Amino acid sequence: MGRQAGKGLGIAMGEQPEAFVSWLGMYKATDLRMEVGRCKKLRMLLRHESTDWVGQFIELGGYGLILARLQDLLDVEWR
Repeated sequence: MGRQAGKGLGIAMGEQPEAFVSWLGMYKATDLRMEVGRCKKLRMLLRHESTDWVGQFIELGGYGLILARLQDLLDVEWR
């Protein structure tokens, strides 16, 4: 795979940050088509993947999209 030791756990297995940013942008958090398993995988990646991977995710706007999806959930909760 070409990863060096200490560069994350390799959980991404070829999934680039762009794929998750694109996915987060496609749905609202209240959309039933948004996969819970994929959310869990993203959580694991953000926690265990290399800082380069996480940094790229943030630079691509992933953090803002996570906050937007959380806001979707809060908006529903307060209705």
